[in-house]
Amino acid sequence: MIEDARYAAGAALYALRRYQQIQELLRTMACEDKKRESALFKRTIKRIKEQESGSYNLAAMHFHDGENKNPYKDNATYVGPVAVKDSPGRGRGLFLTKAVKAGDLLLCEKAFAYSYLSENLYEGPNSRVTVLYDSDTGLTTVTSEAALLRAVVRKLV
Repeated sequence: MIEDARYAAGAALYALRRYQQIQELLRTMACEDKKRESALFKRTIKRIKEQESGSYNLAAMHFHDGENKNPYKDNATYVGPVAVKDSPGRGRGLFLTKAVKAGDLLLCEKAFAYSYLSENLYEGPNSRVTVLYDSDTGLTTVTSEAALLRAVVRKLV
């Protein structure tokens, strides 16, 4: 029972992207379900590696990777050699903290919100088709942008 609660705490920390805390929690656990514990531990180690070094499997992250068209990616945020600082007379800006070369990864973050239409508009989890009507031009468009707008507003609220 206590082990289930600890595992649930680990899963909650994972959703909050607190990977270091999960690693500490799992080390203190003597979970009876080793398979479940091991899976969470392996995923956590991958996220820590991504977070610290920016090492990603970019092919696996691609949106249309084979049959997997799931836009929810299980990856950590990487903040490389950059910092947000004040720029006199210009507000705030993103600045390099060390020399970099072409091709270096500076920052990697998940999308704040997304929306897409599946190939078959009337099947699957994204089967809701949105039609936007522009009253100025009289044009109608089948799109997923209205769903994206709703998702962004919902997150901002």
